[in-house]
Amino acid sequence: MRFLVFSAVVALAGLGCDRFDRAPTPPGEPPPPPSAPPRPSSSATAPRLADGGLPPLPMDPKLRRSLKLSPLRVHDAGLAIGKYRLAVLSGDEIVVRDTTKFAEVTRVPMHEPRNLTAMVDGSFLSADPMHTAWLLPGNTRARSLPRVVLLPESMLFADRRSPDRFWVLSGHGTTLFGYALGSSTLGILVANEWVSLDGYDARLFGSLRDGSFLYSVGGGFRQFYGPTKKSDIEGDPSEAFRLLPASRVDTIWLVSKETAVLYRLLAGKLVKLQTVPFSAMAYDVEADGQYLAVLELAQPDDAPWTFTLEVFDVDGKRRLHEALPTTESFEQDRWVAALTRNRHLALAAGDTPLVAVGGPDELNVFRADKGTRVLSAP
Repeated sequence: MRFLVFSAVVALAGLGCDRFDRAPTPPGEPPPPPSAPPRPSSSATAPRLADGGLPPLPMDPKLRRSLKLSPLRVHDAGLAIGKYRLAVLSGDEIVVRDTTKFAEVTRVPMHEPRNLTAMVDGSFLSADPMHTAWLLPGNTRARSLPRVVLLPESMLFADRRSPDRFWVLSGHGTTLFGYALGSSTLGILVANEWVSLDGYDARLFGSLRDGSFLYSVGGGFRQFYGPTKKSDIEGDPSEAFRLLPASRVDTIWLVSKETAVLYRLLAGKLVKLQTVPFSAMAYDVEADGQYLAVLELAQPDDAPWTFTLEVFDVDGKRRLHEALPTTESFEQDRWVAALTRNRHLALAAGDTPLVAVGGPDELNVFRADKGTRVLSAP
């Protein structure tokens, strides 16, 4: 679950007005006494919903702000940066821009897409319940492939060595499935490789720069390169919510709510190298090359909530600190969606390191190395 929501029960009583018809007063007779004050009515004037219920009242600000969000255990894949291009999930399509003038390049039709990721060659991959779309670098039309079965909270990983392979791990599953983006005579993509994650505690899982995988097993970690050989790694996963690759094949980030810690894998142990403190709770994070991007969310009880984007390098130096406009809603069923709609995060080191935060209605792009803004689009 990405967060815990507590329901508030709100009752609405609208004031209505009864109509009273009277006969004309005969000439010479005094007028009748005024009618009684109108009685309260819950149905006379209050608008009704299609199912006959009443629209909900906005939540009390104090109550709404007491419902805290937790960090995202699974990266919110609504934005990706590939080879000279940036892609955004926008309703039932993917909008693709170039990364020089940020002009729109193409749109890829989708149907309620579930994931968006950049492959190792800079292409884009996205899956919906109907098919899998693969947009190669330089192309404006995506290849349509059979669909892949994705359960809620599934994690989709691009293979770090082969541009036509990807991996899927369901939210609380213990089997990692590998897929090839080749032709298929079936209506779905079928996994051609699978790895049993023995001991996996469903907390931390990540793909490292050398193509290996690392996952948490209670009081430590386990690393593997293939379906059979696994190595135990000493380390403490208890405080972290995300595991990310760092700048070397033997370094990783373990990210908790308040800090990111850089480790080196050395002789079967995680050796601490650097600790980076955040300004507020880490809501979502991404890492690429020597950079770590953190989307932070401040959640005070008595003031509007705010998002901040920070970028750090592996030496712990802060490269960017940018406050982002935040849409705060008090609608009972939509406040989380309104808050996070345009707060997807993407990072790509590349020749020109870029970090982006955005969504269907808004896009902000910065140089990750210099901390300068290069795009602010509605």
